[in-house]
Amino acid sequence: QPRFTKDGDYNLWKGWGIVPAAGNLEPWYKLLDFLLEGLSPAHRLWFERWCACPLQHPGVKMYSAVVLWGPMKGTGKSLIGYTLGKIYGSNFTEIGNTELHAPFNEWAVGKQFVMGEEITGSDRRHEADKLKSLITQQRLRINMKHLPTYEVRDCLNYYFNSNHPDAFFIDDQERRYFVHRVLGRPLPFAFYKDFIRWRDHEGGAEALFRYLLDLDLGDFDPAAPAPCRPVRRERRCR
Repeated sequence: QPRFTKDGDYNLWKGWGIVPAAGNLEPWYKLLDFLLEGLSPAHRLWFERWCACPLQHPGVKMYSAVVLWGPMKGTGKSLIGYTLGKIYGSNFTEIGNTELHAPFNEWAVGKQFVMGEEITGSDRRHEADKLKSLITQQRLRINMKHLPTYEVRDCLNYYFNSNHPDAFFIDDQERRYFVHRVLGRPLPFAFYKDFIRWRDHEGGAEALFRYLLDLDLGDFDPAAPAPCRPVRRERRCR
C-alpha cells in the first residue's frame, strides 16, 4: 500500500530486501539435500512451502515453527535463516535466548521473519508456553523500554536452530513445531564459502526468491499444525 493508506495509517512496510530474478539454484538444493537428509519428499516439500508461503502472502501468520537441531557445529543450520533473511531485508531479525526471554521485545518491531539462533534447552513449562504463544498469537504487544506499550497484528514467523537435543520443552501432543535432526558432519568448508558467494554476489538470493514466489503451495495451510513425523530411535552401543 502507499505510504499513507486509505485508512489514514502511516505504512511502515519498506518492501523486500531484494528483487526476485531467475538464476542458478544448485547450491540451495545441495544445502537442503544435506541438512534435510532423512526427510520424506512430502516433508521436504512442506518445508519449502513453509518458506514460500509468507513471501507469496506477505503478512500471513503461520501457526508452526521449524526447528533444525544437531550436535555438530558448522553444518549450516543458520545458513538457511540468513539466506531467507536476505529476501526479507529489514523485515528479518536474529535473536538468542537473551532476547527470547527478556521483558522487552523491541526486536519484534517491523519484523516478519525471526531466526532463533543457538537456542538452548529449558524444561520450564512457563517458557515453553511463552514460545507456543509467540508462534500462534494473532496480536503482538510491543514493549519498548521507557515507552508506552502498544498492540499490532502479529506477522512474525519463526525458524529455530540449536545444537542441543533439549532445546524445547515439547509434549507428545504438540503440533506447533516441525523438528528435524541434522544427521551428517559438516560439508567441506569450500562448499559454505561458495554458497555465500553464490548467495551474496552471484544472484543466488534473488534466484531463491523467484523460486519460492513461483512454488506451487498446493494444499499448504499456514494455520494448520506442522505435519507429524515418526521419531527416529537410536541405539547406543558400548
